[in-house]
Amino acid sequence: MVMNESLDNNYISFTSNQSSLNSLNIGSGLYLYSKNIFFGIAADQLTRDLFVFGIGSSNFDNRTHVNLTEGVKLPINFNFTITPAFLFKYMSLIIPVVEGSIQLEYKEWLCFTTFYRYKDAIIPMFG
Repeated sequence: MVMNESLDNNYISFTSNQSSLNSLNIGSGLYLYSKNIFFGIAADQLTRDLFVFGIGSSNFDNRTHVNLTEGVKLPINFNFTITPAFLFKYMSLIIPVVEGSIQLEYKEWLCFTTFYRYKDAIIPMFG
């Protein structure tokens, strides 16, 4: 299906105002893990659009985003493990977001995971 772009005013406004605007976005992170535990921290928009090239206006938030994750794999018995984990998202002037998950794994082969985002979503996953 081909979409008629001439009918989308938001698309026209975006492309006409931003088609030649570029900015430098640097992110960095660290992820440490072992067989039974993991920890990660990452940040995006470290330059906060300090360097902008071209003309146009920006309609996105350039505040630094920080993400922190951690989890631990706990044996239930010889065949099953359970891995509780969380993801903490922070950006200044915004209420921090916490997401949690629990993964049940069978013989390191089959897993069922449920993610929960506070007041937003429950996401089941099978793998």
